[in-house]
Amino acid sequence: MYGGVEAATVSRCCRCPRSGCGHRTAVENDVEADIVSRCCLRRSLLSVLRSGTVMVAMLLCPALLYPAAALASGLLAAGSGIPDQAMAFATVGKPLTPSAAAFANPAGLAGFDGSYLSAGIGIIDVRGRVNGAPYSGYQDDDERLAFSPAYAMSFEGADGWHYGLALYGSVGLGYYFDKDPEAGWNEGFVSETSVLSFALGAAYEINEKWVVGAALVPQFGNIRTHFAIPGQDGAPDFSVKYKLNGPGLQANAGVQWKPYEGLYLGLGLRSPGMVWASGSSVLPGLGRRDLNLDMELPMQVTAGVNADLTERLFAGISVRWSDSSSFQSSYFRFGDAPDAFDYRMFEAARYEWRYTAGFSYRCLPRLTLLAGFDYANTIVGDRALSPLLYDTATKSVSAGMSLAFTRWTADVSLLHTFGPDRDVGPDQALILPGSYGGGGSALLLGVRGSI
Repeated sequence: MYGGVEAATVSRCCRCPRSGCGHRTAVENDVEADIVSRCCLRRSLLSVLRSGTVMVAMLLCPALLYPAAALASGLLAAGSGIPDQAMAFATVGKPLTPSAAAFANPAGLAGFDGSYLSAGIGIIDVRGRVNGAPYSGYQDDDERLAFSPAYAMSFEGADGWHYGLALYGSVGLGYYFDKDPEAGWNEGFVSETSVLSFALGAAYEINEKWVVGAALVPQFGNIRTHFAIPGQDGAPDFSVKYKLNGPGLQANAGVQWKPYEGLYLGLGLRSPGMVWASGSSVLPGLGRRDLNLDMELPMQVTAGVNADLTERLFAGISVRWSDSSSFQSSYFRFGDAPDAFDYRMFEAARYEWRYTAGFSYRCLPRLTLLAGFDYANTIVGDRALSPLLYDTATKSVSAGMSLAFTRWTADVSLLHTFGPDRDVGPDQALILPGSYGGGGSALLLGVRGSI
């Protein structure tokens, strides 16, 4: 029930009396104006909920929120592997770790002889800022640490076969913007995510020039979100809390071509996938209801070239296209509630294009220096921006070094991202008009070698 009117019972339309609304809502009979304007409440509720669901997309896509992802476009991970990250993941043609191969091009698993291990941890300093001026007085900055593990192993089999396992993800990433009662926000914006992806891959050497590979990537994630919709005309705030978790599944495949000695061309394809997430949330007048999401995951195509330019200098470039518009095909559905409460997970999604370039230089017999640069455009449209999640067109610079020992190599990598703030006016803002910005840095430590 909502104000004595069955939400599911409809017979005719009444115009919403809220000033400037112009929408109609179906009701059983004449009711008070605040009841008739349920369409406006629903629009406000669903708009804010959509901002949280963007975080669900961020959480549950395969391999999302690896350190570079958390600091780049914000939704789609750039890659995996510590030295690969130091080269901005411009290692699609020749991955430097089994983790990078399992993520972007499984054919690269054939590049590791015998049994090989890579392991690392990322320490991420994530920064965000929201400034509502000149539209409101709300303003806050957020900075916190999160962590990201990355482990992988590869094994050389018989007759040209190679196999690999990889585990990567993140813990504790999110935004925590404080409340500001003077600006009309009596509760803050909280959204925290954790995700783990597990890849099982294999590669086969067709001949000396051609290698093919494939991997299956199951994952599991969890999100916690809390925010509030400010009440209208003296009404109390409506607090929104929900927690979603569930498994997902995707696959990727790749090919490596070595036309000449020291030249590597790679192509990776990540298939469309699906996430099955469930939880619960409270609906106005209906109480707590189950909340379910079958989310379509985007297809990705990645191409790259790597080359041994000299005995000491190794370089690479890559480009990736992601069909992130597929997020718009997924809907949140509330159990035992009118279909009118179901809503699209993601509004105004765009394709992502990511460009990377990097190199490594062995300046001493045991010491190699690495550096890279990447750029990714925004994929979240202005209508979907909120303090719970937003992305910017970011540029990332990375640098690192590798110190080789007899069997093992130690890797250190640093990453910093920067980009322009995004300005959203009141005619497009999902929750809060103003400017959105962020960035941050990451320190990644790892080891790799034969076992």
